[in-house]
Amino acid sequence: MHTITVVSLGPGVPELLTLAADKQLRTARHLVLRTARHGCVPYLQEAGVSFTDFDALYDEFEDFD
Repeated sequence: MHTITVVSLGPGVPELLTLAADKQLRTARHLVLRTARHGCVPYLQEAGVSFTDFDALYDEFEDFD
């Protein structure tokens, strides 16, 4: 059985991540971020957390539709 867990990165600073969110982000088997342009991303990178993001799609198209 596969599970998808949705976790918010919050308003943009790592200090406001909940402990539960931080744990989920650090232990995710496959972490996919909507965007890597978020204030918490450097924190994740410094912690050695690998992820993929959708930034290439955002850059490719004019709008979300």
